[in-house]
Amino acid sequence: FFFLFRLLLCMSVEQLRCVLADVDLRDIYEEYLHQNLAWENFGFYVEVEKFKKMRRKAKRKQQAAYIYHTFIKRGAKRGLGDLDHATRTKFQELVDEDPVPDMFDDLLECVLGSLASATIHGFLNDPSFTAHVGDQFPHLHAENQKINAKSLDA
Repeated sequence: FFFLFRLLLCMSVEQLRCVLADVDLRDIYEEYLHQNLAWENFGFYVEVEKFKKMRRKAKRKQQAAYIYHTFIKRGAKRGLGDLDHATRTKFQELVDEDPVPDMFDDLLECVLGSLASATIHGFLNDPSFTAHVGDQFPHLHAENQKINAKSLDA
């Protein structure tokens, strides 16, 4: 059972990565998350990706502090949820020192796994996603409509 769960989670994370890689689809997904009150993990992902691209230490330190105070610190307005005290303390110390580009990587992987398992299946079945796919591949959408119409006639 655990193996099957891990396999399905990996598939969901890969689906999520595909959604995040498509700029238009990513915007639709973000709106879906807002509508379903599940935006915090996505926001963490966006801010960490900005952080990882920063080259200047001062900017990186400022962004690390923003991420910590917005998503990790106890009582943060967009808190990630079930982070234990040790994790929060670890990141507070890392932010106070010299933040390195990969400092959030392990937490980001956990967040993406949580985001994928909680939202990706619902999103892939949401009308906003199916409309986007229909817009991108109108010939497939038309074929699907014909198939659906035939199955209703049967």
